[in-house]
Amino acid sequence: MKELYHPFSEIRWSRFPYLYFKLEERLITQMKKIFVVRRDGVKFYQKRYPALSSRFTFLPTWVDENIFYPLPENERQQRREEFARQEGLTPQNKLILFVGRIERQKNPLLLIDSFHYVHFCDSRAILVVVGTGSLLKEVQDKVKQKGLEQVVKFFGSLPQKKVAHLMRISDVFLLTSTFEGMPISVLEALACGLPVITTDVGEVKLVVKDGFSGRVVEGGTAEIGTAVLEVLNHRTRFSPEHCLASVEPYRARNVLMPFYSYFIESIW
Repeated sequence: MKELYHPFSEIRWSRFPYLYFKLEERLITQMKKIFVVRRDGVKFYQKRYPALSSRFTFLPTWVDENIFYPLPENERQQRREEFARQEGLTPQNKLILFVGRIERQKNPLLLIDSFHYVHFCDSRAILVVVGTGSLLKEVQDKVKQKGLEQVVKFFGSLPQKKVAHLMRISDVFLLTSTFEGMPISVLEALACGLPVITTDVGEVKLVVKDGFSGRVVEGGTAEIGTAVLEVLNHRTRFSPEHCLASVEPYRARNVLMPFYSYFIESIW
């Protein structure tokens, strides 16, 4: 619950944490089962409400494999070439994808700084930004300041199927958040066979296997940039098969079966 006190928190209750916890205390005693999307959240509540500790259970987020799935390599290359033609790029360009709200929690200025490092080392790199938010203008200004207007593409908000398409044809998914729970975008990227570079936040280490399906780093510009370059230059080490293996436990059928079983047992 430290997000309530984080200066970048977008939770409106962060302005009134005392009232939040008083309301929570009143409501939580009426609940038979409480599912929490972070393991440290489970520990927090078990410590806060020791008499109710058995009611708290970790439930990770999950991915819909009917929307987010990889393509055969020949089809992937064909789709990449089509995208390159549409955007005035070449098939040799390396696509680095960000999907998320452009807000302080996601640390989008660090995203641009890290990409600037990558592009300085590899001029083929292109950053594709999907999403919008209150910091969009500030981010666009930073892109101009660094002379990256031709290599940073802003797509705004897109429907899920178009996001999945971009994930299938990209080379790296990049997340530079200050804090997270268990980000669904990371699961979706891996389910599309896309390796993930992420800061060490929330539950990302549960699904991103460092050195196998991506890299989990502390958060400095050079460290993030170096990790991106490592994945771009060693695609076989961070293969689609590795990504799919990492996300397998978090497919909808695997996560939701125990969840549904609990309610079926409760009813009967």
